[in-house]
Amino acid sequence: MDWLNILVCDDDPVFLREQTANISALLERHHLPAKVHSFSGNNEIPERLLQCCDMAFLDIDFPRAEYNGIDIARRLRACNRNMVIVFVTGFVEYAREGYEVQAFRYLLKNETPQKLEQCLLLGLEHLRALRKTYPIQISGETIHLPIEDILYVESQKHTAIAYVLRNGSVKSYRFYASLSSVETELEKDGFLRVQKSYLVNMRHILKYQVREIVLTGDIHLPASPKIYAEQKQKYLFWKGRQ
Repeated sequence: MDWLNILVCDDDPVFLREQTANISALLERHHLPAKVHSFSGNNEIPERLLQCCDMAFLDIDFPRAEYNGIDIARRLRACNRNMVIVFVTGFVEYAREGYEVQAFRYLLKNETPQKLEQCLLLGLEHLRALRKTYPIQISGETIHLPIEDILYVESQKHTAIAYVLRNGSVKSYRFYASLSSVETELEKDGFLRVQKSYLVNMRHILKYQVREIVLTGDIHLPASPKIYAEQKQKYLFWKGRQ
């Protein structure tokens, strides 16, 4: 993985020093090139870091400030939608708000000595997946589609069409390939065949029913009842690992 920028923000100076040191030690142990940036408040975080931050460990409760960790996360997410946000807190009641900023994990402060390493490594693995692309050939040109943004791939005769989420809208890319060959390449990256003509990205599944599947953007696709039980089990297993 390329050089990483990791942000730690907590208003407790003792915990901030300990957390920064622990993360730095784990990165060194796993030979991961990174710089850990530590701050005690929202206003200290420079704009340039917001753009290049890969992962953030944020406290939630800032009792002496007019903001909390959710507000900091909103600021980070507005600049970088693919960063990993981990809330490190003594409170669990904010968990529902964390969905808004797509929090990756919650760590209770008293559990960080036992769980920090696993959380850090899972977060970095998630980053790798976010940055992974799928190359296709269109008119002799290689185009790299971010796997995270592919909603589904459709088969039409001897071609495949990838539907990709770009800036809030869906763009399609037609290329020569069988859906079976695409499935072989993308299955390990979280794609599921739900019908003979459709391969979907499980990250974007909102609802999986016997005859229909609903994806991000209220996209409705037909599902095959014959393979529903087996494929639904694969989906639930994949979801449980995330």
